[in-house]
Formats: sequence, C-alpha cells, structure tokens
Amino acid sequence: MRWSALWKRRKYRYGLLGLTGMALLAFAVVSLPTAVASALMAAIVLICGLISVTWYVRQPVLELVHAPSLVTRRHGALSANICGVAHYLARICYRLNDGPELPVPQAPERSPKPCFTIELEPGTLRAGRNTLVVESWVPARRTIRKTTTFQYDPAPIQLPLMQDWSNAILESQDGCWEVVQTPIGGRVRPCPGKENYDRILLVTGAFSVPRRVETDMVYQGRGASRHSQFGFGVLSLWGGHPDEPQYRPRRGWRYGAAWFFSSYGVNAEFSIKEGAERRWDATMSVNSRVEPGGRYRLVVECWTVSDPQGKHPRHRQRMKWWIWGQNEPDEWIECSEGGRARLPQGDYAVALLAHQCQVDFGPVHVSLLPAREALSNDNP
Repeated sequence: MRWSALWKRRKYRYGLLGLTGMALLAFAVVSLPTAVASALMAAIVLICGLISVTWYVRQPVLELVHAPSLVTRRHGALSANICGVAHYLARICYRLNDGPELPVPQAPERSPKPCFTIELEPGTLRAGRNTLVVESWVPARRTIRKTTTFQYDPAPIQLPLMQDWSNAILESQDGCWEVVQTPIGGRVRPCPGKENYDRILLVTGAFSVPRRVETDMVYQGRGASRHSQFGFGVLSLWGGHPDEPQYRPRRGWRYGAAWFFSSYGVNAEFSIKEGAERRWDATMSVNSRVEPGGRYRLVVECWTVSDPQGKHPRHRQRMKWWIWGQNEPDEWIECSEGGRARLPQGDYAVALLAHQCQVDFGPVHVSLLPAREALSNDNP
C-alpha cells in the first residue's frame, strides 16, 4: 500500500507520524553534533508526546451507533445487538434491566476496535420495555455511561412485509449502517469507511413460515476494504451466532444465503458453524461478475422439504439474480441441505449482508410462499 493511501486512512496517521519522528531521531543521533542532536531529540520527543496526547484525548470514549427503539422477535441464537464505538484503550461493560454487569470483549473480525457489539440473547429480554446501561472506562479520562431503552416485541412477524427504509428502525447485527437518499429512492448501506467483515442488517425478526424475498442492490465497489474477497446479497435464513454461553463476541453462524461472492460468483448457500467447531456448507454457484455501479435484482425462495413419508425435514432454497433492466431469467439456482438437516428447524430472520464492500440495498419485500411450493415433498 502506498504511503499516501495510508495517510488518508485516519487510524494509520498517528503511526506514520511516530515513524517519521523515530527516523528523524535516528538521523540526529548519527549525523549531527551532540548539542544540536540533543536539542533536536528533545523537540522530537516533545512533538511525539503532544501527538500521543492529542490522539488519546480525541478518541471518543463511548458512542452508541445502533441502539434501536424497537426490537422485533428473536429466537434461538438470534440476539438483539447494540453496536457502538469506544476508545481503543477502553474497558466496556453493560447491564440489561436488573441483570449482572457483564464485559464487552472485542475481536478482530466481527468487532474490530474501536467497534463493539453487545449481544442480548432472547431469554434475557422482557416483553415490552427494556433498559440497557453501557459504561466505558479509559485511564485518565472521565468514565462515560449511556442509558438506552427499547421495546421488545416477541409477537410473530406478519407477512407480507415491505421494508422501504423511509422510516425504518435499523436493527444491525454487526457494523454501522445508514439510510441515504439517492436518485432511485431511499436506500440502506454500510456506513462509508466501515466496510468490514460480514456487515449484517435485519430486515425482519424471526419467523418460521416459508418465505420469498425480493430486493435490488447497487454495488459501489470495495470502499475502505483491502481484502481480496468480497460479497453481498440476502440472508434468506439468518439464525444468529451460536456459541458457548459465555463466549463474546460469538463465533458461529446459521444461515441460508443468496448472494454474490467474489470467489464463486452468484451463490445459493446453506452454512452452519457452532462456536469454534468446523463449518459445514452446501452451495450451488454460477460463475458471474459484478461491476462498480451495477444494479442487480434478486429473488430468493426458501422452504422446508421432507422425504416421501413426510419425515426428516430439511431446508431448500432457490434464487434468481440478474442485471437490472434485463429480462428475468427462467432458470433458478437451487440448493438443498442434502439427505439430512444441518440447520435446526425453527424460526429465522431475513437479513442483508455486505462483506468487505460497499453496496446499497433498495426496498425489500418479504412474502409467504404459496402452499403448493412450501409444502412440497420434493427430493433434494
């Protein structure tokens, strides 16, 4: 990466200044007379100290980026998440309602510093009003405490549902998201500069019925990400991050996805990973490319199938992906869990996914699949 590119990325700026100071210090020791070198060394030490103090003071101690006023139905490993940013040296903790005070660890992939994610499991939520207190402590800085309240609605999700983002309450599972107005209407996207690992935004809460999801996406490029792989699309089934009860941030996942992934192309996929265990995947891909500025249409249907005796239910999905303005293709890309179920039967949300890239999503329509398709006992 070029020095100019590093300088534009704020988190590297103070490091570059420090390296420059050390280089000047080495030059002074080797090349200049003792008195001049001593004076220059003192000046460099003073400047580096001022830079360090400025960085230390300017970092926010605590900000809640996503603290929704309403949380929709949760189930299983699907948690209600509160996302924020804190000082790089902060110790963060929280308390939900009358519960104990708990720490908030951070991790390089899901919650890289200064970001953090508080994961509130369904069993800890009260129907109705909940109060969350978040506290951040930094040495030699004032402790910051923020209190937020939200309503939890465990009622079943009613379909059909149209999320047009105009007055949406953003329920982020990971990352910073925002609503923007564009020439083609209101859209939702990861905040520019925050294009990280698996940015996930809920469209619905958890429900069990077979579903059809329709939306469009405009791929805007890699943004601030420098990773070689990227992808974006819809999680037709999103079951959260399963892991050991006390492990945070949780490491697993349960999902069905209809998305573009740079290593495979357009991809229908089921995947499960429980905590630190090895992942399992079932995929069906079609080689394809996306271009910055390209607008794409996506339709995905997901339901449960069983064997001829009506036993051993497992998930199946099919998807279509095409360039906006072109005719809808006749062929479906289909994927099944195979001979036995891997993802637990139960309730799953619908979510949007942006992995290491910048993409904006249009309105999302979620509807109930017709009974003739949802109840079919077709073989995988």
